[in-house]
Amino acid sequence: MLLGLFWGSVVVAASVNPSYAHRRDYVSALASIGASHAWLGVLAIAAFGVSFVLTASLVRPLSRTAAVTVAAAGAGVVFVAFARIRCVEGAAYCGVGDRSEIDLQGTRATLHGVAEGGSTLFLLVAMTAVGVALLRRKRRTLGFASLMCAIATVVTLESIPTDSPGTAQRIFIAVMTLWTGGVAVETLARRTGKSAATEAQRQMV
Repeated sequence: MLLGLFWGSVVVAASVNPSYAHRRDYVSALASIGASHAWLGVLAIAAFGVSFVLTASLVRPLSRTAAVTVAAAGAGVVFVAFARIRCVEGAAYCGVGDRSEIDLQGTRATLHGVAEGGSTLFLLVAMTAVGVALLRRKRRTLGFASLMCAIATVVTLESIPTDSPGTAQRIFIAVMTLWTGGVAVETLARRTGKSAATEAQRQMV
């Protein structure tokens, strides 16, 4: 639900910001000071962060490290939502190309960048910890999938162009969305299986 809120809000926010392009522009620009209806961007990013905080409880049975780091990542993303960069000329082209020297300067932008980078690092640790924990439990397919999400995140981040970062950033966010959704589905399936097994044992007794 929160992940759907994120993507839906991004689409709506982009549509009300003139000349904004998903291929070119950062998601953070939609929440910036100077963006049209910036509350939509703030809502989107905050919802994304909260989804990570909630994911912490789901991965806790697998790995304490993953639970702590994914919660920290979520808190960092929520901070990013409110540590808004200043885009005096609007969301379109904000922080892109020559605009980066203007839009990404100052204390607010520095805090925004540090929180964003820290959240990504924490999430990478969480993905890796979950993958290792699943492999140790002989759940190889899911374990390798989590590790592949971590690798895909690193590769995508390394390939983000400075003049048109939008597409690469959205691929990176899509990987995080798939990982979070996958963790939720796997956890619910495991709990359902345990409940069914417990009920079957009761009936046998």
